[in-house]
This record gives sequence, structure tokens and C-alpha cells, in this order.
Amino acid sequence: MGQTWKKAIWKRNFLFWGKYALQMVEILIGFTVGYGILFSLTGDGAFFSTGFFYAALIGMIFAWMEPFAYTGAYLPLVLSFGSGRREAVLGAQIQHFLTDVLMYLVILSASVLSGHPQGALVYVAIAIGLFFLTGFGQYILILQIRFGVKGIVISVIVTVGGLIVGIAAGLGYLEQITAWVQGINSTTLWMAALAGAMISLILYLISVRILLHIVRTYEVKA
Repeated sequence: MGQTWKKAIWKRNFLFWGKYALQMVEILIGFTVGYGILFSLTGDGAFFSTGFFYAALIGMIFAWMEPFAYTGAYLPLVLSFGSGRREAVLGAQIQHFLTDVLMYLVILSASVLSGHPQGALVYVAIAIGLFFLTGFGQYILILQIRFGVKGIVISVIVTVGGLIVGIAAGLGYLEQITAWVQGINSTTLWMAALAGAMISLILYLISVRILLHIVRTYEVKA
């Protein structure tokens, strides 16, 4: 009886979180097509090239936002419906995984259809970026659960502020940075990608561990 009940809980979690993963991907496809049409009409007409760029850009943003925007909103609901806390947290990880994989496939498809496929290292970097940003977003989710809306606001302000400063500083040295990257041999770049993947994995696993701990003591409110 107990095993049957656990299987039912896991099935409900998978279906629930999987539905929202598909929803995120549908939104990404809509943005990709929309921006592809808009900017190809005003640019050089390269619909899929434009679509690939915006699919990658928006996919990264969605990977970052999804944990605290979706999971943060629906985790209390899942718990109030009687889901086990561990099952709810791990179910949310299923959503993250499905969202990242499906968004990655959309990005790859746009790249292939553009007729100008990128190098393997670019695709690996995109995959690592999606995974890293998902883990980063989950830390914001942790702050959301721990401190409420204030946790999200502070995290988003710090993140956006850091991005603005970083981009502004990077644009001032864009040519130097580009030349420096181009001067690095491929072996070093692949080693850097491997290191980035390992760091992302460690940070993600730590975030799951912290989330499990916090949710165990989380008070579900009506």
C-alpha cells in the first residue's frame, strides 16, 4: 500500500511539474518565432539566424527565472495538496531538467535551420550556461522561501546590477576580450568548459541539498 501511494505521489509530481516545463518551452518558441520574424524583416532577412540568437538569449533568461518564478509560486501549492516535501523538491528538479533539455533542443534546432551551425564548443557552452543559470535561480528560490519577496527583490537587484556593470565594462574592452579568447587554443577552452560544467554541477547539487533542508521546516499556509 505504501509503495503504491509513493508511486502515485511521484506520478502526480511528474505530471504537474512536467506541464509547466512544457509551458516554458512553448513560451520560448513563441518568443523565438516572434523575434525572428520582427528582426529578420528589419534586418538581413535571416529568420533562423535571428531566431537562434534570441532563442539562446531568452532560454538563458528563462533558465535563471524558472526556479523562483514557477517553482517558488507552485511549490506551496503542491505541498498543500498532500505531496511529500522530498517528492515535491525532487519533482521540481524534474521540471528544471525537462525545461533545460527542451529549451536546448529548441536552440539547437534554430541553429541547424539557420544554415550556419555553430562549433561544438558553442553548443557545450550553451548547455553549461543553461544548467548554471538554473542552479543560480534555485539559490534565489531558496532566498524566496527563507525571506519571502524581499529575498527575490534583493537577489534580482544584485544580479541585474552585476550584469549591467559587467556588460558595460565588457563593452569597453570588447575588442581586447575577443582577441584574447581567439588566441586561446582549443584544448584550453575545452578544459575551461569542463571546469565550468563541474562547478555548475557542484553548485546545483548544493542548492538542491539546501532546498531540501529548508522545505522540511517550511510552513504551508492556506
